[in-house]
Amino acid sequence: MLRSSLAAVMIAGALAITGCAETGPTAAQIEIQREQELLAQYRTANIACAENISQSASWRALSGKLYTSGQVTVPVPLAILANDNKPTPQEVEYLFDWVSLDAKCRQVAIEASGRISPAYVGVLATYYANRDENLLRLVKRDISWADFARASSYNNQQTDAAQRQVRAQLDAELINAHSVELQQRQEEAAATRQAAASALAQLAYQQQLLNAQRAARVAANRIVTTNCFYLGTMLQCTSY
Repeated sequence: MLRSSLAAVMIAGALAITGCAETGPTAAQIEIQREQELLAQYRTANIACAENISQSASWRALSGKLYTSGQVTVPVPLAILANDNKPTPQEVEYLFDWVSLDAKCRQVAIEASGRISPAYVGVLATYYANRDENLLRLVKRDISWADFARASSYNNQQTDAAQRQVRAQLDAELINAHSVELQQRQEEAAATRQAAASALAQLAYQQQLLNAQRAARVAANRIVTTNCFYLGTMLQCTSY
């Protein structure tokens, strides 16, 4: 039921175009990795929970009558949509047993959503509240199996739309945080390079001063030889 982040794909695409500005993942990339690990754990736990329910006598008795999928992509079977019967007293007992077994799956989903974002908790709480309302009508025999299936399908659609909205908001926040952090890294790196360039320029200047001082000292202390001679009546001297 929980949705995977699209921000990971979008951020990866942006990095492929611009290149990695600085080494190391951003906080947004770390958060995406954390979410993906949590989703994987949730799916594993949810599958185990569903398998446990499928082995129960209550589920075998209700299979083909009770539409339990929480996925909008899983349509209601036509046979259930055509079933206008209401639960028998024995089937009501099976329903209560199924609700007890399903409580573990519900706990897994809510806890997983809370570890990803509180926004998901609100969506799932609304989903389960609506489902319980529909179940209450079913066990009271106010509605048929087909009515419950249609109500559940509508609940799935509403939940899917709400989750998409939450996921879009979370992805937008992650992408923005990633962009801001990359920009900060680039600015910090540019400032560091500028500081290094200024330090190198100062080093070169000091070396020039030192070399000039050394050259002056050598010139002052070197031995000067003067050679004089007459050229006709003129005395010529050369120092070197």
